[in-house]
Amino acid sequence: MTAIEYSSIVVEDLNPRYVLYAYPLPPDVRMAKDQEEWPGGCMTGFLGWINRRWNEFDQVMGWSGHDPEARSDEAMFWFDLWLLASETAKGV
Repeated sequence: MTAIEYSSIVVEDLNPRYVLYAYPLPPDVRMAKDQEEWPGGCMTGFLGWINRRWNEFDQVMGWSGHDPEARSDEAMFWFDLWLLASETAKGV
């Protein structure tokens, strides 16, 4: 996914991280599929995915999940850039 493709599907009321999780499906289609797969918790797929990605980022940064720096505003900014770059590199 290119930055232009990404920006064209991000809308104000959607979390950009969810858009990356959903891709290549439109977010509403991904949500419907997740509701079928996890009827008791349709966000289960996204929550598992985002937690795995945070763990990878923590390892790259040399942080433990309990490090206060690991979830600072600055870390969130760098995580989002890293997430977009890593997902784009995968050809997502």
